[in-house]
Amino acid sequence: MNNEAKTFNSMKINLLGIETATHECSVALYTQNKIVERSIYAPQQHNKLILPMIDELLAEAQLSSEQIHGIAFGQGPGSFTGIRLAMSIAQTIAFGVNGFLIPISTLQALAQQAWRVHRATHVLAALDARLNQIYWGYYAVNTVSSLMEVCKRETLSRPEKMQRFFMNALSQQSEDRGIGNGWNKQQDHVISAQWIAGCFPKAYDVVTLALHEYEKGNTLSLNTAHEPLYLHNPVILN
Repeated sequence: MNNEAKTFNSMKINLLGIETATHECSVALYTQNKIVERSIYAPQQHNKLILPMIDELLAEAQLSSEQIHGIAFGQGPGSFTGIRLAMSIAQTIAFGVNGFLIPISTLQALAQQAWRVHRATHVLAALDARLNQIYWGYYAVNTVSSLMEVCKRETLSRPEKMQRFFMNALSQQSEDRGIGNGWNKQQDHVISAQWIAGCFPKAYDVVTLALHEYEKGNTLSLNTAHEPLYLHNPVILN
């Protein structure tokens, strides 16, 4: 597990973040102008780990669940069971505290990590969708807000289509980077300097993006219908 913190402008809310769309189980909490996070690589263990991890963060911050104002969650694309888990827990907690919800693209959160950790400004985030398919999206950082913005919306395709897009983008922007396990099968085509290996989306970045949405008033109530971002028929991640 790891623990990170970062200072933001003052916002008097306590915001919980959940990201379970991949093999990594990740939670984060924004409170008192900082984010703290817990993440662990644990395939098929998310349903056992997620609630104790949330309790651990709340205890560290000396908060009760009733003091949470809103919950941000990774809405996919990714594992069908993982996405449903994050959404159901977010809804359950929000119902108990009469809080709001903020869904965040899992791929956008992955791209945000590339900026936060590696200062990559143009990022193609990709996750393995199995059956020789890849979830991917293309993002560029807004240098004013330091947030990743969508250049090409989330797509499900064969690896070859993503590779053609990336090579075309690379010819126009030499600093383009790839991130996510969707690149694992592309190692023969992408040099190591272009590919940030071994990364999974984190709740830290879900919360970072959600804070911006909160400032813009883009929150959902429990009465608002919302569907996760599957992109295709669900495939359970084993």
